[in-house]
Amino acid sequence: MCIVGIKVIQQGVGYLGKKAIELMLRKNIEVVAAIGHQSHIGEDIGKLAGLGEVGVKVTNDVQKVLENVKADVVSNCTGTTLLGVYEHIKPFIEAGINVVTMAEEFGYPWYRAPKLSKEIHTNAKANNVTVVGTGLNPGFSWDFIPIAYISACWRVDKIKARRVTDWSKTSPRRALLRFGKKPEEFRKGVVEGKIPLHTGFYECMHLLADSLNWKLDKIVVTWEMAVSKSFREAEFVTVQPGTTVGFKQVATGIVGGEARIVLELCPFVHPNLDEDGVESGETIWIEGEPSFTITTKWAPVEDGTPLCTVARLVNTLQSAIEAESGLLAVTDLPLTKTVRIREVVK
Repeated sequence: MCIVGIKVIQQGVGYLGKKAIELMLRKNIEVVAAIGHQSHIGEDIGKLAGLGEVGVKVTNDVQKVLENVKADVVSNCTGTTLLGVYEHIKPFIEAGINVVTMAEEFGYPWYRAPKLSKEIHTNAKANNVTVVGTGLNPGFSWDFIPIAYISACWRVDKIKARRVTDWSKTSPRRALLRFGKKPEEFRKGVVEGKIPLHTGFYECMHLLADSLNWKLDKIVVTWEMAVSKSFREAEFVTVQPGTTVGFKQVATGIVGGEARIVLELCPFVHPNLDEDGVESGETIWIEGEPSFTITTKWAPVEDGTPLCTVARLVNTLQSAIEAESGLLAVTDLPLTKTVRIREVVK
């Protein structure tokens, strides 16, 4: 992916924010400012990303950044929800700066919050900027990939996707919240909303349904935990036998009274086929004319999710800058840009 001469503000310097900074610096993208939590104020972003110093320090003063820095786009890694993240990015929108966020609810915001989505769209149009959410799910695996295959079908009857991820190197917060818990503690945490599960099902489901012109009657989401029979050690958590090692979430999209879209997510610590019945990777089944089975394996498996999520964010920056203004879906943008070819033609 070729990214030419853009200036980026990184908003959020947590686990994925640091990865985004690392990738941008490795690609020689100019990160002109970084906004983060008070605990990181004054730290050099190069050192935060595990590289050498680059002379850009983390701040939490958004207004000061807006007054002193010129940027083309914000790379946002501050949260998941539409309302919460909009509060973070609103000053940049109103300053005329494009925004790409990895917040799941920005993947297809019109379903959850039509009024707020209209407000964001109107604000973005008024300031001639693009706002778009991307990532892995939504943003790639369960929308872009199956939609590409759907485009080669005469007829589609059903779509099913299963993604098994190794979260042994996930962020400390994700790991400590979900794994190594007693089953009753995990169950109670999920029910009370203290242990969040995946929130991007609805967005992926609607992106797929839209691509097929299907009207969803409803979406049903279920979950079940997985308890380990063996000892497993991850980067930030230890899993003892009898404690949680993963979970399975299934979202079913009902169309015309039938289950037409089924999405399964199975995050585990070192998934083991013999013990857990699953292994890392992704499979997409498209039933129709013709039918397809698409299987993907990552290497290294334990780094696949954060690497791909951050890559989608960073590789969308240029497209967002060049896109029409407003609140867009990731499927409104090209998957990649043939920048060099177009420059030669010009």
